[in-house]
Amino acid sequence: MENSGFATHPVGLKKPNPWGLYDIYGNAGEWVQDEYHISYKGAPIDGGAWENALPSVSTPVRVRRGGGWNGNAGCCRSAERLFVAQDKRLNSLGFRVVKDI
Repeated sequence: MENSGFATHPVGLKKPNPWGLYDIYGNAGEWVQDEYHISYKGAPIDGGAWENALPSVSTPVRVRRGGGWNGNAGCCRSAERLFVAQDKRLNSLGFRVVKDI
C-alpha cells in the first residue's frame, strides 16, 4: 500500500512486464467476465466465459483477479480469485480492455 499512495494511478507509469503489458498487478483488482463458482467443476473447456448464473443468487457475483492498491503483496498474482457482487463499485476494482490482433 505504501507504494500506491493509497490510490489507483493512470496506466503506464510503471515499467511493463516482459510481454509489454502494464499494470497487471497491484494497481486495481480486475473484474473478469466469469461469474463466480466455488470450484471449476462444469467450467467451459473452450476458454470461454462461464456465465450461467446460479438460480439461488439474486445478484450474480463476478470473479475478481489479482490485487489492488489496497491489498497485500500476496494478493498481487493471477491466481488470486475472489468474488464481488456485479452491482458493487469499488475504488480498487477495474477491468482491462483487450483486443485480438
